[in-house]
Amino acid sequence: MRHPHIIIIFLLQLFVITVFTTCGDDIPRYLLTIDGYKANFSGYYYIDGSMAGHFEGVLEYTDNSGCNHYYYEIELDDFNSIKVYTFKSDSSCSLSVTLWHEDEEVASVTSGENEYESYDEDTGTYNYVTALDPLYYESADDEEDSDDDDS
Repeated sequence: MRHPHIIIIFLLQLFVITVFTTCGDDIPRYLLTIDGYKANFSGYYYIDGSMAGHFEGVLEYTDNSGCNHYYYEIELDDFNSIKVYTFKSDSSCSLSVTLWHEDEEVASVTSGENEYESYDEDTGTYNYVTALDPLYYESADDEEDSDDDDS
């Protein structure tokens, strides 16, 4: 065998291709994204009933109208359930909280600008909502449960 280095180079190339192909398949199972418009937001989340973390929006950009856009995202490992609490820093903020599973939207909660929960007739003022309804998602790993419901 005159050219053993060719076999070694081929094997090295095969190894490198295999390693990079395997690493490229690391798409997060879950991705939590929060978009805020006009004002910032903060919040926290529970995974499988335990406090797992907190967050605050990061200023992404300011549009031509002078309105700020805030964003936050985090990759999450597999879980059975998640509950996300999000709070506006100002009632004029619009928020969208979305949970993605392997690039598909599986749950979302959205608020509009200046939503209010009540109007006080005595003072003539609105009580504005500063918290979104919690986003809740439970993974559907139990196929037997859905079959039992059909009977």
